[in-house]
Amino acid sequence: MDRWALVTGAAGGIGAAMARILAKDGINLFLVDLSEKTLNDTKKSILDQYPDIQIYVCCKDLCREESANELFQAVKKKEINLEILINNAGFGTLGFFSDTEWKREKGMIRLHIETVTHLTKLFLPEMLSKGAGKIMNVASVAGFLPSPLMAVYNASKA
Repeated sequence: MDRWALVTGAAGGIGAAMARILAKDGINLFLVDLSEKTLNDTKKSILDQYPDIQIYVCCKDLCREESANELFQAVKKKEINLEILINNAGFGTLGFFSDTEWKREKGMIRLHIETVTHLTKLFLPEMLSKGAGKIMNVASVAGFLPSPLMAVYNASKA
């Protein structure tokens, strides 16, 4: 049976690094991020190094309320039996709390907490029924450090 992992925030940084590690182990990838170009660049780079795996990319804004359901349906449509879920996507806003925009912070909270929880709720039942699966929720040490210029990020990544 093919092994599959879904990685959010996969176009760069920690997400791309995790995708490469999984690819090295022969695990097929379903990569999710905002930037279609960067995501496709990451896909090409990984396939250049590991040509025997399959990679699907999905450009999606995970700050949107319906995004978790849409992503779950996209995975199911491909008939992928997900073995690994890595909730890595995230972003921060720098500035005094009194000066930062609620709309952006609301999206950050939705991404870091709500979408992570919802994706886990959606994919976990199948993993439990198979008796196998792994879920990694990427947090940040910023959640344990005082940082008045990144208050919402720190609180939501703890």
